[in-house]
Amino acid sequence: PLPFSIVETVENLVNLSQPMIKEKNIDFNFRINRMEKEHLYADQLRLNQVYINILSNAIKYTEPGGSVNVDMREEESTKPGCIKLTYIVSDTGIGMSPEFMEKMYQPFSRQTDSRVNSIQGTGLGLAITKQMVDLMEGTIECQSEQGKGTTFTVIIDIPVADRQREDMQLGPIDVLIVDDDEILLQTAIDSLESLGASAECAGSGLEALGMITHRHEEGRDYSVVILDWKMPDMDGVETIRRIRSEVGSGIPILLVSAYDWSDIEEQAKEAGANGFVSKPLFRSALYDKINALLGVEAKSMEPEDD
Repeated sequence: PLPFSIVETVENLVNLSQPMIKEKNIDFNFRINRMEKEHLYADQLRLNQVYINILSNAIKYTEPGGSVNVDMREEESTKPGCIKLTYIVSDTGIGMSPEFMEKMYQPFSRQTDSRVNSIQGTGLGLAITKQMVDLMEGTIECQSEQGKGTTFTVIIDIPVADRQREDMQLGPIDVLIVDDDEILLQTAIDSLESLGASAECAGSGLEALGMITHRHEEGRDYSVVILDWKMPDMDGVETIRRIRSEVGSGIPILLVSAYDWSDIEEQAKEAGANGFVSKPLFRSALYDKINALLGVEAKSMEPEDD
């Protein structure tokens, strides 16, 4: 075990899964809740392998156009000096039969299905994942229905590292966060308020535009607008264009996405985006990006590696 950053682990997960998500056009979401302790003490490599294995299976066995959702949350642990870290991956994939689920943690077993025979794999993934979770004294549970999809839940009590990132405070700023995902809005507002900012939210680009224009007319612009890229009625890039044409270039805008940036970066910058931040929205990422955007020197630094 070594001290490591869970933020880094999650970034790694998201980056590794991007190519397949893009190739299969999968609707991908990654949410976090109450992740207050960002520095933990464990075997990061093994934890990574557990998380990657479950997520890559979900993506692998989900048909093009399907969806994969990841939820990670921190809860209180009954073990002293630990947090309870829950990791849930749900997909709309091919699912598993009850017979297969009885033996899925045995080596060399794979769910057979004409649609997945082309998928490469040894059938060792889940066996190894289960062993690692057992070694970390955690639990792994699975719910699955053939043709409907699968949900894996991994719960592990992980010791908290001695050094955490301290003194993250943003000062009195007004932030508007825009996303069609209600859970994300709530967790992001909690994070922003815990950093000392005042936060409001909007569930769509049009709603946000109305709120921004209204405050602009009253002469009390938002300090920062944080905008999701993939929204149903009007996407993030189009929303930025509308904000810029109606309110001007004064308000800094951060574009948020759980997807690969490379395709939209140029267009978003042309539309008037000032910066990008990847989902999920960790407190430290919000703190760093907002400070950089406002040209404020961050007082809180990442703890040095020991």
